[in-house]
Amino acid sequence: MEGSNNSAADLVIFEPYSGGHRAEYVLHLLNAWKSAGREERIVLAGPGVLLRDLDALSPGIANDPTNRLSSFELPEHSHHGSTLQLSITNWQLLKQVIARFQPIQVFAMYLDHLQLALALGNRFKQNVTISGILFRASIHDKTISANSLREKVVHGGKAVLLRGMAMNDDLGFVFSLNPLAVPSLRKLGLNAVSIPDPVDATETGATKEDVRKAFDIEPERKLFLLFGVLDRRKGIYQLLDSLKLLTPAESKSIAVLFAGPISDAAKPVVRENVAFLRENSELQLVVHDARIPVGDVQSIIGAADVVLAPYVGHMGSSAVLVRAAAAGTPVLSTDSDLMGSNVKDYSLGLAVDASRPAEIARGVRRFLSDSSAGFVEDTARKWALTQTPAAFAQAILGNLYPQPN
Repeated sequence: MEGSNNSAADLVIFEPYSGGHRAEYVLHLLNAWKSAGREERIVLAGPGVLLRDLDALSPGIANDPTNRLSSFELPEHSHHGSTLQLSITNWQLLKQVIARFQPIQVFAMYLDHLQLALALGNRFKQNVTISGILFRASIHDKTISANSLREKVVHGGKAVLLRGMAMNDDLGFVFSLNPLAVPSLRKLGLNAVSIPDPVDATETGATKEDVRKAFDIEPERKLFLLFGVLDRRKGIYQLLDSLKLLTPAESKSIAVLFAGPISDAAKPVVRENVAFLRENSELQLVVHDARIPVGDVQSIIGAADVVLAPYVGHMGSSAVLVRAAAAGTPVLSTDSDLMGSNVKDYSLGLAVDASRPAEIARGVRRFLSDSSAGFVEDTARKWALTQTPAAFAQAILGNLYPQPN
């Protein structure tokens, strides 16, 4: 590992992986750090790909001596593998970083793969506090009792692991993007804090007409949008089956845009079903099997009449809900866990049992007869304003560095 500086740091941000929203999450923290004009020194420890992604988003931000920011490159390694191996790998990396920089605090962007090491009572020679985000905090799931014996055993194992973590004196705050999980985490003894899901829903200049024209959406059709990396967990199979249940009259007034890269596993299923629907229904189906540039995402969501989010077995929330709320576009969402709760609590649209195609079809029909079914624009937009990058960073840094009363 090569580093830029051997001197001590007050805070180390430890992110051993790249891809996804990781560079954006780091950027939110660094921007907040710079804006606050903090005196402490911060070091970002991450793989080269992450550091390059971050530099592409904000050139030079991770190596800014005027703001006491610097980076430290970690070796690349996959986040796929056994929990035991990933825990060993990440713990060893973290030990090296702590030994080098002697931080007072570590913020582990992905605390999940340090759980086992912390639960086993591993400690550091240095006096350091480890806090971080626990992404897979499913301990609150009340449906486990109805699931298989294996799932019950796994669920029970998670509780044991979390209790073990809570007993480690090096552990500080456990942050969660899912507020529904926080009470259960606290009952297990963890200092759990809810943080918002950060979304930059900045408006762009493209109009609805521009977007509809770009994707050749036929006039007078109501545009339903399924956005993102499209795979089984996004409910694309159930959605396709639901479209087969619509009448010819209903189909004639609908366009469905699949915007985003389709997973290799889902490609043949999508191809077959889209071909069938084009042959046997009045629907307009537009498949854009490619990544949507970040700068175009908000315009596309704003151009839709309804955003589809029929995720299956999904824990937590989704940025697409925030983007839709900010754009003033209703959603047809799963009714499970935090997504369902947010849709109902903040009047974001309709929440249905997304595992049942008939329920999705019923939701589509509701929007055909009432374009704002379940949607209150003012309530939705106010909620979206609480899910910003600034709010995310403040929730974390405000706990790590509380201001004196």
